Amino acid sequence: MQGETAEDRTVFRIDGSERDKFLQGLVSNDVKGLEDGIVYAALLTPQGKYLADFFLIPADDAILLDVNS
Repeated sequence: MQGETAEDRTVFRIDGSERDKFLQGLVSNDVKGLEDGIVYAALLTPQGKYLADFFLIPADDAILLDVNS
């Protein structure tokens, strides 16, 4: 069994004054948890079906979204 490598991951930088509000309406977890550190969340369809899971990471004036490529 092989583990994931950096090449298996993609990191998106989400910034702007509305980033928290934008993500709050899209992801399965409460983005207010970013005040305490990394948040694990998922993206679901409107019907609640799983699309992807990822980590949200606070980064100064942005949020990094780390997802398996």
